[in-house]
Amino acid sequence: MAEAYKNAQPNNPLVSHEVERETAIVTTKTRQQVDAVIVSGIDAQGQTSGLLVIGLTYVILTYVAGDDFTNVGGTNATGNGFVATGTTPTAWANGSTLQVQPYSAIVPTGAEVLAPGVEVTPTGSVRVEHQETNSGLTNQIVSTTDYATYYRAMAMSIEVPLPHVLVDLELTFQGNTGAGSYPEPTAQTDGTSWSFNVTASATAVAAVVPTLIYRILAPEANNVQATQYEFLLPNPVSLAQIIAKLQAIIGGNPTINVWPNFHPVALNFLAFAEKFNIQVSANSAASQSDSGDYSYSYGNGYSNDYSPSLNQVDIPPTIHGSFSLSNTGNVQTGIAAADASFYSPLTGTITNAITEAATATAILTPTSVAATSPAAIPSSGLQLYKYSGRNYADDWMMYVCIVFDAATL
Repeated sequence: MAEAYKNAQPNNPLVSHEVERETAIVTTKTRQQVDAVIVSGIDAQGQTSGLLVIGLTYVILTYVAGDDFTNVGGTNATGNGFVATGTTPTAWANGSTLQVQPYSAIVPTGAEVLAPGVEVTPTGSVRVEHQETNSGLTNQIVSTTDYATYYRAMAMSIEVPLPHVLVDLELTFQGNTGAGSYPEPTAQTDGTSWSFNVTASATAVAAVVPTLIYRILAPEANNVQATQYEFLLPNPVSLAQIIAKLQAIIGGNPTINVWPNFHPVALNFLAFAEKFNIQVSANSAASQSDSGDYSYSYGNGYSNDYSPSLNQVDIPPTIHGSFSLSNTGNVQTGIAAADASFYSPLTGTITNAITEAATATAILTPTSVAATSPAAIPSSGLQLYKYSGRNYADDWMMYVCIVFDAATL
């Protein structure tokens, strides 16, 4: 095991305790003899291709001619370290090996980032850092001269809880309509004695029901690649100052949005429906005896069975845009007709016909839905997912922020 800093002097306020690292070596002399150096754990695995994470510190373990890291903040030399200002090097296809420091820190001017196995004897003051894993905030000893420039960046994987999203909402009407008609042939007779009975009946229906069709997405965001940043700001601190600091650390003045606080809303609709069953009938009778006596009768009637209904349609809490629904097509009409008219030589034509109609109407309320705020899950841009702070020293606050790109969801 390589010794990073050992046997710290108890009267040195810049050294909090003994720290051991696997891959970095710093040989210290006295507080006046050593320069400002940040000691950070370095990943054991090297990277020979792919994308970099903005804000993380990388060490060029082996540089191969033809590769070019200058556009992402690096140099083209073995052993040099740099903080990534971009994700895609100009050229990286020749086998150069980079190593990321998961507990990366910004090194003050004049300090070095140490590659594994490199031993230096710097001059000036030593700052040794320690990660407090339980709280998420670090317990740091930071030189007062470095408060304004200090930060650390750490790649991490997070889970982002996402709300359900209402993506489709459509209103249709299911209708049933029909017409019934029964015309009885005209009855007539000749002779001295006769009789007949004519009966006609018909039924029809009119019904309509509103149907609400909707579709809900239940997205998940697991193992989202993010970066945790740690830095100091003088009190008092506003959210705008936190975002400005992150922009300065990441570089390029990117837009950083605050991850929204979602407010899913449940929707409730009332669906009114009607149904009519119509029945009509007509009856005619006539007779004549041998003596010439003649009689006849006729009549008609109808019945209408009416069945209304009222139901509630509930949509579980979601976020969504605005929707406008229409009650167009919500009417259905049914017609029933019966005809028992007849003719005889004595009476001529006797009309006995009946027609009844019924119209069913359905209504859904409400017909408009306002958008939630926000109405959608962000799908692009850097997002400040979480941030927290605590008092540090000398009216300075220590902040820990988690940032990810919404395009990776």
